[in-house]
Amino acid sequence: MKTNLSVDRILTNGRIVTLDDAGTVAEAFAVKDGRIAAVGRADEIAALAAPGVETVDLEGRLVLPGFIDSHMHPLLYGMDKLKVDCGSKAIRSVDQILDNIRAAARSLPKGEWVLCSEYKPALLRENRKIHRDELDAVAPDNPVFLPTIHALSTNTLGLAAAGITADTPNPQGGHIERTDGRPNGFLSETAVHLLIDRLPPWTMEDRIRALELVGEELTEHGVTSVHEAGGVADIPNPELFRSYQIATRAGRWKQRAYVMFTINKPEHMEDIRRLGFATGFGDDRLRVGCAKLFIDGAFALGKAAVYGEDGTPTDDRLIWPPDRLREMIRELNELGWQVAAHAQGDRAIDVTLDGYVLSGKDNPHRNRIEHGGLSTPALQRRYLENNIPLATQPNLMHYFGTAAVAYGKAKLPWVYPFNTLLRLGLRLGGGSDCRATPPHPLMGIWNAVVRHERKTGAINNPQERITVDQAVRLFTRDNAWFSFEEDRKGRIEPGLLADVVALDRDIYTVDPETIPDTHVDLTLIGGEIVRRTF
Repeated sequence: MKTNLSVDRILTNGRIVTLDDAGTVAEAFAVKDGRIAAVGRADEIAALAAPGVETVDLEGRLVLPGFIDSHMHPLLYGMDKLKVDCGSKAIRSVDQILDNIRAAARSLPKGEWVLCSEYKPALLRENRKIHRDELDAVAPDNPVFLPTIHALSTNTLGLAAAGITADTPNPQGGHIERTDGRPNGFLSETAVHLLIDRLPPWTMEDRIRALELVGEELTEHGVTSVHEAGGVADIPNPELFRSYQIATRAGRWKQRAYVMFTINKPEHMEDIRRLGFATGFGDDRLRVGCAKLFIDGAFALGKAAVYGEDGTPTDDRLIWPPDRLREMIRELNELGWQVAAHAQGDRAIDVTLDGYVLSGKDNPHRNRIEHGGLSTPALQRRYLENNIPLATQPNLMHYFGTAAVAYGKAKLPWVYPFNTLLRLGLRLGGGSDCRATPPHPLMGIWNAVVRHERKTGAINNPQERITVDQAVRLFTRDNAWFSFEEDRKGRIEPGLLADVVALDRDIYTVDPETIPDTHVDLTLIGGEIVRRTF
């Protein structure tokens, strides 16, 4: 090893799991100009220290590459932190939500929107949605925006603002829920845009503050890179990207971001055509990501597009007609975009793959399936034949796995079948789908290893558990491939970005049930210490 190398910082006396091809476990590493300069034994790395170079004693801690979340919604999650609290850990009941909305409405002028954070009906004591009349009772003079996963609840004034009446038809791929023919205030999938398009705009300062708040939480949990999965319906795609750009330049957003551009409406395709850039444009801090398409609805709401027990497809749950979808995928690939398709049900995945196979042998654009909640054996064969990667979220199985019963007993063995997919040699990435679940990678690793269902306490398909090492790779090395950055990050190797975390325990050796209790004691992004507790 060379000993005349000038380095900026040395970190030593750790158990450094590099995740390199050789399976190297080192004792120390050095950082120079934001990248890993050297990895090796403690004495080898100490020899690189010139006078005045900072040396951090890791005190035996486990060190891993910085965590990458391949599917989350940081801006939406951060914006929730600026809204009426309806979804934090403290919220356990419908009454708590209604009390918070009542208090907020009383503090606002008549006619001003009550903007709420995302609530999760399945996690409430009552296990149900909130409807129009309940919201009218607590906010009679203010329209209410109360989002949930792929859906929202609103009151009479909110429905009026959206122009929704008893005669309003369901949009393609969406649903206006009714009770006795009267809209009851619950809108799902594409129907949410009828109301979201009427919300007051967020200022740039609001967006930057939202990113700043969520970035602080991500740093605490060792997240160094994110794939922003878009879907911020009231903020146009270029403005979403610009929010990250301004926050990054101002030093108020530390993580690296791979920002997806969402196509929710036909006119969004025209926006994409006019952009003049595509996937990969940017730098190591901020890069244009995938073009994201929604193929079906939310798994937890029973809106995934599936094949029935008799083989009949539920195409009324598809967001796009199959012919139109194939044409969009073909055009996006020709324009240079990687496509990320939200597809949960086996029918939705099937029609997506019909489009992906048109892009060429071995999937050169790395078109990806987001979620893939019901990956049946027939789909597994298609993944393998066409080199299709899946960006999965183990936390969804933990929080919402019981929703699978709505799709029939025959599909239950194929709910997020991580072990089967990995044994086949398929590529999986790990994410949280925050704000649907917490953006905490160690929780995702635990859920992939243990597969514990939150509501019932049962183990979901124990044969689909994976090892700790496999789960760690989902949130590090494997995720880097999903954004074409496997030569830049995801491992602790010379020349790669110095994005690194140190934990307070060795998750490879402890009881897996204790993994969620693990704390991140040190986070480096580009060699800069952005969190340290020792």
